[in-house]
Amino acid sequence: MKIDSLKEIVRYGIGSMFIIAAILKLISIDEFELYIYSFDILNFLLTTLFSRLLIAGELVLGLLLVFKMCYKFTWRATLSVQIVFTLFLAYVLAFRNDSNCHCFGELVELSPLESIIKNVVVIGGLFFIKTQRHRDTETQSKFVKKILLVAAVIIPFVVTPMDSVYK
Repeated sequence: MKIDSLKEIVRYGIGSMFIIAAILKLISIDEFELYIYSFDILNFLLTTLFSRLLIAGELVLGLLLVFKMCYKFTWRATLSVQIVFTLFLAYVLAFRNDSNCHCFGELVELSPLESIIKNVVVIGGLFFIKTQRHRDTETQSKFVKKILLVAAVIIPFVVTPMDSVYK
């Protein structure tokens, strides 16, 4: 197997992991919101907004990786997100006693330590694919790409509307 083929597989894997994480968080959005709210940083309205924006961001990053769009930016953004998530998990590991970090919602339970290990593996995968040729694929039209990204941002707000919308 050529190294470029292996890099493609790793890129698809990382992108798919982000998409799956976003979908699983969306399925168990109530528990995810409560977990974020338990840190007592934001009020509940801002927590519901932040949680959906986080899910949308993961979905967008996953799609950008899978479809190899804006590759250089996407690679840097994904690495930055992984580093921030890892630092957050290190805080959770040091100062809280959480059995589930909600990285994959309620359906896949990972401890903060297990998730840190996952993030380190993903960061290693990102460095492995960094040198991948980063020309954007031209098979999708720009219109289709934009529709896909807009849909990814809107989906978390439409599929599970915020509770404040009902009031």
